[in-house]
Amino acid sequence: MKAATYPVPAPAGVRSALALMLDEAATAYNDGDYEAFVAAYLPSPETTLIAYEPGEGPVADRGRLVLRGSDAIRAHYAEAPMFDADFKRPTLSYDLLHADLVSPEMAHVVAFAQLSGGDDRVPKQAISSLILRREKTRWRITHDHTH
Repeated sequence: MKAATYPVPAPAGVRSALALMLDEAATAYNDGDYEAFVAAYLPSPETTLIAYEPGEGPVADRGRLVLRGSDAIRAHYAEAPMFDADFKRPTLSYDLLHADLVSPEMAHVVAFAQLSGGDDRVPKQAISSLILRREKTRWRITHDHTH
């Protein structure tokens, strides 16, 4: 029997589990549940988030472009206004566009994020490229590049 060559399209069951993980993250965001939202990230010093916010002018703090480690990611979201009680949070939903397994326990996902209503400063859409690791029955983000 020939060994699998990766990447391969995610089987239907894996794709469903990945879509469920995205839905759970969106629900946590929509409910303002900081703990549930950051729980989507793998607790590891190797977990990364690309935190660049496009705008005018040069990037002032390049050390904040790539946040490394789940503690840094948790701190980033704790400082962001999106979980403040008085923040006019838009409603987030994801559309899973692409899902490949890059190994038996790792997946690459591309999802379209749609945000409706809420604070006018929040973009109405974004694209997410995520690497996720399966831990037992749960998929968790190990790398997040969303813009």
